[in-house]
Amino acid sequence: MSDPLISDKNIRLVAKARPLLKKLVLICFEGHCPEIHGALKLLLQACQLTLEELTLNWWPLTDTDIRDLAPYLFNLTSIDLDRCFGLTSVTFYTITKTCPLLEILKMAHTRGQEMDTFSPDFLPKNKRVRHLDISNNTWLNDTTLQNFGQVCPNLQFLGVSRCPRLTSSSIGEVLRRCPRITQLDIDGLRVLDVFGKCSDHSVVNLKTLKAGWTQINDEGMAMIGSRCRNLQYLDIGFCREVTNKGVMEVVRNCERLRHVNLLGCKKVSTYILPQMVLSRPSLKNIDLASADGLSERMIKIFLSFGCRLNFGRSCL
Repeated sequence: MSDPLISDKNIRLVAKARPLLKKLVLICFEGHCPEIHGALKLLLQACQLTLEELTLNWWPLTDTDIRDLAPYLFNLTSIDLDRCFGLTSVTFYTITKTCPLLEILKMAHTRGQEMDTFSPDFLPKNKRVRHLDISNNTWLNDTTLQNFGQVCPNLQFLGVSRCPRLTSSSIGEVLRRCPRITQLDIDGLRVLDVFGKCSDHSVVNLKTLKAGWTQINDEGMAMIGSRCRNLQYLDIGFCREVTNKGVMEVVRNCERLRHVNLLGCKKVSTYILPQMVLSRPSLKNIDLASADGLSERMIKIFLSFGCRLNFGRSCL
């Protein structure tokens, strides 16, 4: 429903018709947010048996608001609460407890204050949730993230980019507790590696790792290479401490690697490209800032191996 149509009156009219909605999207554009909580509650109540996907973006919702709406969300498989400023971990626990069919939960950019009410004795695990995006949240710390991993042990996607209070310790612990994670987004975290102090050196199942703008160095790259053997996509764009040595640690050890983003990696040179392509035939895409140092002969070799080179916005 577009912004001009969103009003208490209109939502009540829709609720009165008792529509068999499966998907509901309400987005508050440009900060114009009318008071609709009462009407929204009526609408959710009217379609609670059929509603499967709910999107509420940019609304000034609180944890109390979500708790009030939760009894009518039990049939949801997906909920998107991105940029609902005022939510905290309390909403995560409310949703995962009251939505047993939930598979996708998005709570990025919520700006709430830190408040973790985790209690393993009273909060059941939600084994259906497979996608959790809680990026850009200042309230998210190591303890809270580890608690989330305990509640949702079957995660396959975890997005925690740009959460300034997280360390690699909690990332490693969640990977241990949630062995089905195949996609991890830690862009912008202040971490040197992915696994922290986790002493378990077993191989993890990551296939996609986005770690751009982190502080990962060659040692961290070596850990990725040794523990992420199934890795297919690696983004370390603007990781300024990674060198040619670190890149080759991943290339040599990750036999299924197909795409590497090295944009902004100032200590990685184009001279490493032939070695990368020749040692890892599965590699099909390499992103770099420029083609400096590459001869026409080298480029033809890459193309013969089916590897596309992406320099900024151009491709060879």
